[in-house]
Amino acid sequence: MASSPLREVSQGKVLLFVHVTASAQSDKIAGTIVDANSVNRIKVFTVQPAHSGKANSGVLFTLAKYIGIPKSLLAIKSGAASRLKTVLIEVRTDEQMCKIKVFCDSLGS
Repeated sequence: MASSPLREVSQGKVLLFVHVTASAQSDKIAGTIVDANSVNRIKVFTVQPAHSGKANSGVLFTLAKYIGIPKSLLAIKSGAASRLKTVLIEVRTDEQMCKIKVFCDSLGS
């Protein structure tokens, strides 16, 4: 059974597991995909190319837009040079946590 793409790691900090497609036709979220370790990853498409950190910035922008939280709360925790990334979100309010959970639930994971 695949795990959730969301993991709460401590008070006010959550991780999102993502699978990135750079140089896509549009910035979008397209559900989830299960990786080889049975981890559910959010499929993130970004128009940004996969060099000079542009795709990483595009991933953070797209996630923030879809979740409805400020981009400044998101950071690439691991996988900066990989398609498989872990994004750290610094959650400051209950409303932000609710938006993150609703977003993940909407993916059908």
